[in-house]
Amino acid sequence: DVNVKGTDQLLAFAHRLRGLRMFAHVSSIFVSGDYPGRFYEDWLDVGQPISNPVARSKMAAEQHVRAAMRTIPAVVFRPGFLVGDAETGACDEDRGLFPLYSLVRRADRSLPPGVPLLAPDGPDRYVPISPNDWAAEAVLAILSDHGAPGTTFCLVDPRPPTVRELVDHLSESIGRPIYRIPVALFTKFPLLGPGRILGSSHAVTRRFGGSPISLYFLLLRNEYDTTNTSRALESTRIRCPSFETYLDRFYGRFVEEHG
Repeated sequence: DVNVKGTDQLLAFAHRLRGLRMFAHVSSIFVSGDYPGRFYEDWLDVGQPISNPVARSKMAAEQHVRAAMRTIPAVVFRPGFLVGDAETGACDEDRGLFPLYSLVRRADRSLPPGVPLLAPDGPDRYVPISPNDWAAEAVLAILSDHGAPGTTFCLVDPRPPTVRELVDHLSESIGRPIYRIPVALFTKFPLLGPGRILGSSHAVTRRFGGSPISLYFLLLRNEYDTTNTSRALESTRIRCPSFETYLDRFYGRFVEEHG
């Protein structure tokens, strides 16, 4: 596995560095799997269900880093769903919300006017968004202060959009009604859980040019603790921008680049 082997190689190199000040490992909130509740920064393996190989590899890599913390100074950063640069709306074509926009736009163009699209609905489900520019600034600020060895920092918007708010944004952006299906219907039954959806959605997303990862994040039940991150950034001016200030920027940039 690339994640685990790459991490092990870097850890082996770090152990040979005399005077190493800090080893920074960028993990992912994927390690929380589909935990039904608040997932704390100091948690890792608490029996949460992890149903896709990317998440399992992220967890294994972070476990190796945690084991190495006994002998080297290390911190772990867990960014969420990296959506692009909040200031400019820039994002790679196959990253962030762009694949989701592509999926929705192509579905919109394939249906007669007035026919609603289908989307999950969750007023109490949060999409763990992390603007790239904010996450990068946060990492650099925490490392410049040397952080605290052995600490994990969750880099997720402290006030992320709900699934309903994100779907409302999509509906307004494309100018088409969206029929909402409660997210609970997907997570209530094992065969409709996020892991199954991620695996079975490849055919749909290939047809419309989207990404199943975008769909996966809409179905998670997690909430994320950001206490360590908030404390570390408290004395700085670095704050995660409100999603209301940049979602339109992302869509506008998408339309500008992809029509």
